[in-house]
Amino acid sequence: MHAPSFGKALSCLVILASCVLLAGCRGETEPVPPAIFSDARLANAARPDLDRLLEFAGEEVIVEEGEKLAVYLGASNIANVEEINAVLPAVARIPNIAKLYLNGTPVTDESMAEIAKLESLETVNLDGSRITDNGLAQLSELPNLKTVFCRKTEVTVQGAAKLRDEKGILVTR
Repeated sequence: MHAPSFGKALSCLVILASCVLLAGCRGETEPVPPAIFSDARLANAARPDLDRLLEFAGEEVIVEEGEKLAVYLGASNIANVEEINAVLPAVARIPNIAKLYLNGTPVTDESMAEIAKLESLETVNLDGSRITDNGLAQLSELPNLKTVFCRKTEVTVQGAAKLRDEKGILVTR
């Protein structure tokens, strides 16, 4: 994984500073949720879905990248199959997710049905997950998918080649 860009780091600092200032101005002791949650692009996402995601992953799980969103869920946030299966339906209902990082999580072939609903998805990191060729194949109909990372999984050379050859998707295994 590469180091965050200066712009991304600056954006995080601006959001953090805004939260601190808003909390201080309103006399609250708890931090204000990141501004991303009041963004109009999330208006279609039900608040319970966002709350479910925050319950498992913390406040810094969604990062704005221009007009699109990146969702970071890792092994430190999601410990077992039940948790990943509980949070992925909420993720699938959030619009404009272009990048989804699930590396090290217990994503299984059964979990992939929810990921396959993310029509704006461009990149997904499934490194260290429990997926096989069957799970990978479920991503084949995503119209914007360009890159899949699936190192340290049960995906075979043949499964990766099939997705690459049929759909032009870069699969790193």
